[in-house]
Amino acid sequence: MDPSDDIWKEIGLGAPARRALANEKILRVSDLAKFTQAQIEALHGMGPSTMPKLLTAMNEGGVKFR
Repeated sequence: MDPSDDIWKEIGLGAPARRALANEKILRVSDLAKFTQAQIEALHGMGPSTMPKLLTAMNEGGVKFR
């Protein structure tokens, strides 16, 4: 298992969302800043509970979408 997956587990993301992020080489919350919110929402595997969890983690880390 990839240790970078741990952060997504800590946030509470399900396996499909974690795989979607890993497939796009999004390994840390800070990597989300390279994308727009719409791009992340469009990834296969992003369920309805994923975005609120990501936005909370981003706010806590001071990260914003592109």
